Amino acid sequence: RRVLFRSVNHHRAHAESALFSLDKKKKWLIFTVDAEGDLESGTVHQLDSDIVTKLASIKRRDSLGYFYTWITEYLGMKPNEHEFKVMGLEPYVRKNTKEYKRVYEKLSSLFYFDGLNYKSRISMISKHYKKWLRVNLYKERFDNIAAAAQKTLESVTCEWIQNWINETGIHNVALSGGSFMNVKVSQRISDMTEVESLYVVPSSGDETTVLGVCNF
Repeated sequence: RRVLFRSVNHHRAHAESALFSLDKKKKWLIFTVDAEGDLESGTVHQLDSDIVTKLASIKRRDSLGYFYTWITEYLGMKPNEHEFKVMGLEPYVRKNTKEYKRVYEKLSSLFYFDGLNYKSRISMISKHYKKWLRVNLYKERFDNIAAAAQKTLESVTCEWIQNWINETGIHNVALSGGSFMNVKVSQRISDMTEVESLYVVPSSGDETTVLGVCNF
């Protein structure tokens, strides 16, 4: 008895999981962000009719998912489970204090843009990032750290999406991957004036990659 296997790229499966609910009469940009999968932590795909084309890839070292996960661990919570608590702390923090601004400046400086895509100044998959957190966030308030991490995630993701909308002229956006389980990020994206239509894959973590695989 012969069993056949077909290998499907992790982030392509994330992107394909959105296709069941998209209006194929429109062009779409599909963004995927997570910790990592198949050596990537993010991608941009374009959907035109039934054709999916990969436009960009973010390396695992530049992972926004790991950026947020290891901050969750640094704050004494369980990574890959308690990220919602970090997100939930953000609204309770006053953003006009020098203490918050100091922490936000530190965390946001970890990322920069090279062309259309973001990169991290420190590898998010190395021990150096965890050491950086211990050194640079020592004695900073836990709620300021949580809020600054959330705002960094939002600002980097929104700028990235805006860059690709401006580059392609496509204003319909779909989101997939574990980082978009962060509903405040998705809310920020939905509020962007550049976004005409938004679709977020329900339960967009790895549990729905099976839907994307069904398209192959």
